[in-house]
Amino acid sequence: METVTDNPYKWLIIFLMHEDFILDEKNIGKPGYVPLTQQRSALIDSINQHEYNKNTKIIVIESIIEKNKKDKTKGSAYTYVRHQTEKNRLEWYNVNTGGFVIQDGASVKSLLDIIIQKEAVYDKLMLVTWGHGSIFGIFYLETLFQFFKRDISGFIEEMGGGLTDDLPQPVLVKNFTGIEDMYNLSPSFLLGKDLDSILSKFDILTNKELAGALSSRKADVLLMHNCLMQNLCTQYDFKDVVTYLVAPESGISHPGYNYREILNYLDKGVNEKQAADEIMESIRSNDLFKTKPSPWLDELEDTWAICYVNLRKIDYIAELFEEVVTEILNHPEIEKILDFIRNNLRLAFNYAINCLESNSIRDLHIILRLAREEIGSQAAFSDLLAKLNAVITEIEALECKKLTGKNLYKNGGYPYEDNNPFGSYGGVGIILPRSKSEIDEIRLAFINEQSLFPDFFKKTGYAALMKRIAEIQ
Repeated sequence: METVTDNPYKWLIIFLMHEDFILDEKNIGKPGYVPLTQQRSALIDSINQHEYNKNTKIIVIESIIEKNKKDKTKGSAYTYVRHQTEKNRLEWYNVNTGGFVIQDGASVKSLLDIIIQKEAVYDKLMLVTWGHGSIFGIFYLETLFQFFKRDISGFIEEMGGGLTDDLPQPVLVKNFTGIEDMYNLSPSFLLGKDLDSILSKFDILTNKELAGALSSRKADVLLMHNCLMQNLCTQYDFKDVVTYLVAPESGISHPGYNYREILNYLDKGVNEKQAADEIMESIRSNDLFKTKPSPWLDELEDTWAICYVNLRKIDYIAELFEEVVTEILNHPEIEKILDFIRNNLRLAFNYAINCLESNSIRDLHIILRLAREEIGSQAAFSDLLAKLNAVITEIEALECKKLTGKNLYKNGGYPYEDNNPFGSYGGVGIILPRSKSEIDEIRLAFINEQSLFPDFFKKTGYAALMKRIAEIQ
């Protein structure tokens, strides 16, 4: 692959990681599940195996939730910030993270701003996010959501009391401002309290919040190890603060990207386009896949759909899509159009088939092509047809690259993509639930229900169309 040799770029790479080891205990022992400790160790090892290079600066932010080491009925929460030094290892990074909450956009922005300002000599930025993804945001704090699914006493029995000071040293920050509210939920404390105001800070880092955290410095590459994040809602939120978004349209799990190879490639001083290309090419060469640490991993890599997209034209695609939505919602034959969409949903592959968070991510390009085929040359739909063609043309012109595992479509009962008459230009997933239960499933992923309505929905009116398709009044 071509590399930059004259005036090489210097890269600042920031890993932003959320690790909930309490939640992870529920999954340990399940067939094929790789414990979070092993997943984390593999990533940290990849970073430590990278040979220190003055052209790259690697900083790792880890937000950790785990059981208290002295009293297992209690939870501890803390944040580490480390950086790679000339000693070829991660050592403590001198930054104050007082009050940091990874689900809080203001906290993330404050910390990123401090780091980016300290490391201003680096002219390219890659942000790597690592943890759960939930379409409209990342780092969904499921331990909190459990409170809403069980009674208070059950929650207290499992989670226990507050923070402790017996953390590994050196620890730059021991307490979150207000975190006691989260870990000391009790009937007396909650009596008369506004739960939304107490918990909203800890629910999820929304795409809009993360975009705000990047408002002072645009990310040349945002690499997301978070399920379902390559979708139009995410792209729209990041369009002004990210050049290349690399993320899964499907679920993603361990081992994910080949971080060691990516870091080695950035040492060469490449530009952001070359970096995005290398990320895609490196996935298949991941050593963890080659060594086959688990029979389950033999097939796992072939059940992902990972894309990169240059977000430069997403705003224009959203504008054209808004015209399609408006035309459908105001069309006298709207019920016939909705039937077209409902009847053909089975042909629009569900990329969330291998992910627990949702079951309604579909490729917008295929959906629009299916709608165009149905409408054909019917005079009543001539205006809609023209608007569909405009969106399809722009999607096909996007700068993007997609890696689709050969077993993903088989996993969902579909033929391999090569047999799809429409093919796939990838990278533009969209939420398209088919029923009220599917919409409720998405809604339940968020403590703050307003997270269901990102800016893309507000701009295009898509929420109203989505509800009509799912026949919700």
